[in-house]
Amino acid sequence: MATLPDGAVGAICAAVVTSLIAVLGLIISKENKTSEFRQAWIDSLREEIAGVIGHMNAIIGSVRSAGHSEKGWLEARDNVTAINRCIAGIRLRLNPTERRSQAMTQILDEMEQLFVRGGPLSEDKTIRIEKTLIVEGQAILKDEWLRVRRGEFFYRLTRAAAIAVLVASAIALVSLVFSR
Repeated sequence: MATLPDGAVGAICAAVVTSLIAVLGLIISKENKTSEFRQAWIDSLREEIAGVIGHMNAIIGSVRSAGHSEKGWLEARDNVTAINRCIAGIRLRLNPTERRSQAMTQILDEMEQLFVRGGPLSEDKTIRIEKTLIVEGQAILKDEWLRVRRGEFFYRLTRAAAIAVLVASAIALVSLVFSR
């Protein structure tokens, strides 16, 4: 039976280790980029929710100062347009199959019903919807932040495999050294 020279075994081992390091580098780079995109998504959602609340408060102020008259709604028109834009932005960021996103969508539906033409704007109802929006928004943001902090599934899997390979290699090296 033919045996490989020690130099060839060393070269093969070096090539395998180099390949593993390159693959791990690629995976880590890709997963870091995914986490960056998730963080940007989190920041954008936070801005949209804050926009909804800010514009809602401006609308309440306009209606409170001018009453439910046409003048009050004309004063609030830009804020109504902006709130609709923010709501659309939030809806586009949500995953309609996730439970928390569905709850957020229901809140946004309820908020849109506040602006049905001809209906009075209830300040109490608006405040309740805002508080619910904040609670649900914080829950979604926390879930996404935990995903960013933990890393993507494939990254966690690769990290665990790399640690297992490292430990197995160390054990094999130690046993090889002490067996001579």
